Amino acid sequence: MCGIAGIVSLNNKPVDAEALGRMTDIVRHRGPDGEGFLLFGSSGNRIIDKSSDLSVYKNTSWSVGLGHRRLSIIDLTDAGCQPMSYSNGKLWIIHNGEVYNYIELRKELEAKGYSFKSQTDTEVIMAAYEEWGVNCLSKFNGMWSFAILDLRKNILFCSRDRAGVKPFYYYFDGNYFIFGSEIKQILSHQNVAKEIKTGVLFDYLVYGLLDHSEETFYQGIKQLRGAHYLEIPLGKQGYMPKPVRYWDINLNSKLTGCSDREYEEIFLNLFEDSIKLRLRSDVPIGSCLSGGLDSSGIVCVVNKLLQLENKTDLQKTFSSCFENRIYDERQFIHKITGFTKVKPYYTFPSGKKLFEEIERFVWHQDEPVISSSPYAQWNVFRLAKESGVTVMLDGQGADEIFAGYPTYYAVYLIQLLKQLRFSALSAELSGYCRVRKSSLAKIAGDLFSAYLSRRLYRIFDRRVRHEIKWLNTDFWQEGVKQSPHNKYLQMLKKENPYEGAGDLTKKLYEMFVSASLPALLRYEDKNSMAFSIESRVPFLDYRIVEFVFSAPDNQKIRNGWTKYLYRQAMKGILPEEVRLRRDKMGFVTPEDIWLTQTQRVNFENLLQTIPDNDAVFIRPELQKEFKSILEGKMPFSFTPWRWINALVWKKQLS
Repeated sequence: MCGIAGIVSLNNKPVDAEALGRMTDIVRHRGPDGEGFLLFGSSGNRIIDKSSDLSVYKNTSWSVGLGHRRLSIIDLTDAGCQPMSYSNGKLWIIHNGEVYNYIELRKELEAKGYSFKSQTDTEVIMAAYEEWGVNCLSKFNGMWSFAILDLRKNILFCSRDRAGVKPFYYYFDGNYFIFGSEIKQILSHQNVAKEIKTGVLFDYLVYGLLDHSEETFYQGIKQLRGAHYLEIPLGKQGYMPKPVRYWDINLNSKLTGCSDREYEEIFLNLFEDSIKLRLRSDVPIGSCLSGGLDSSGIVCVVNKLLQLENKTDLQKTFSSCFENRIYDERQFIHKITGFTKVKPYYTFPSGKKLFEEIERFVWHQDEPVISSSPYAQWNVFRLAKESGVTVMLDGQGADEIFAGYPTYYAVYLIQLLKQLRFSALSAELSGYCRVRKSSLAKIAGDLFSAYLSRRLYRIFDRRVRHEIKWLNTDFWQEGVKQSPHNKYLQMLKKENPYEGAGDLTKKLYEMFVSASLPALLRYEDKNSMAFSIESRVPFLDYRIVEFVFSAPDNQKIRNGWTKYLYRQAMKGILPEEVRLRRDKMGFVTPEDIWLTQTQRVNFENLLQTIPDNDAVFIRPELQKEFKSILEGKMPFSFTPWRWINALVWKKQLS
């Protein structure tokens, strides 16, 4: 795992080497093991002193600067240093991530006559690009963001992995294309202004949405979405970057006719192979363990694989815990650690510590987060680093493909109702009552009202405006105009991008590409890389994603159980107490206790810093709403955290 940085000058001016150096230095945490630079084009003599291996080329109408920070994972020798060249210097690459099937691809390419100087996956990427061009992307199984300088075609080829596990941000003003692994790198360039993207901040504060479009919280800075690539023609004036999608989930492709056991065997084979690939490393590996289904499944399968090699003593697990039982999952964590005999490590995040380091936490995130939950994950990765682990496996993505959230159940019930499948609907409601141990009337009412009220809340802006009085009127009006979410709703009225797909499949797809997973992956990347940790997510192997989406809906939800297929496949692998868990927590924190009790004064002091003429917030209204929460007149939600995060983030912009 690494940090990449790049500047492309398209106006006959040389790349500023000092600016490239700043961009690379600012993500030292992503790659503490080394650095490298390449300047190509009409460059002057502003060479970064500390880079003894800087390459400078001249006499072109354009200029490119590439910078790299290295976190050594595969091939720890200097042969893995970047920028890396291939094909006699005709190709140069900076790469962040891992292509896990590089060994198999290397063998395939060697059979075609290609040779390699290193044992890295990075070199395999370049050989694959030379052999297959853009189509090489379909060959890769992994997570990546990279930029290849192709001097044969005079283009910069940029790509991001299918799910968007690894980040790629960019800025383009017609003269400069500037990109990096983190937004703060781009903001460090003198040509880029620190301006808020009003519509994105509006969506965050009003709807609680994040990473739901290519727009970021910063004016002019975009993210290359997962499963997309860009080609930047060098020296071509008037060009606008146009991302191209190279992979998508076929929502109408269904694998039918299999027995339950056959579906389970297909998934389990894919899951085990995905984990095998993600155990490839030349440095120590550990696992996040929350005690939930997803992380527990990974730990148990890793244990199963290590048993075959008599290496079970090598696995370490890292968990976030709390003394408050409501938020603590140690009873389930202990089931897994006892079952597998792994070596467990525990961290205990506190509200006091959060407020002490909130500025550092927000700085690493680059953009606001939806709740304090990512702070628990932050502490887990810090503990892993302190314990000597460099690579971590995590269960991110399983909920988005297996329908793990309660919301999905309401969607599925509505789908059955629309399809007039009354027998199936009755069976599902009965099963849900049995599993959740509640009455049919109560559960049906809760599920339908929760689903419908959320839809109404997001669609009818008048109601939203009536409830939210703490936003500046000018900000509100501008936010409504610029909101990516509102534009998305308008698009849905005009066209149906999911024609032929059922409601559950559509909802899962939305969560995968925009509504949930992209934000979770951003937390995963920023939290892990803050402590120089590479985080790997086995559930997002594209083969698993494609298979689970193609499986019938009743393999995801059945008889009151979510994640049905996954639960069934894990029989005998997971302890039953964990496999049959009905509740869901994840990386939770006692946020309500922190903000309304133990850290209430810190929170109130932060609100007090809002100026009278603030362009976003109306301080008295925020204070009034918080008082209503304290007095029990309003239920606690993630809204107060959004105030906190936005305030700290805004402060860092100045």
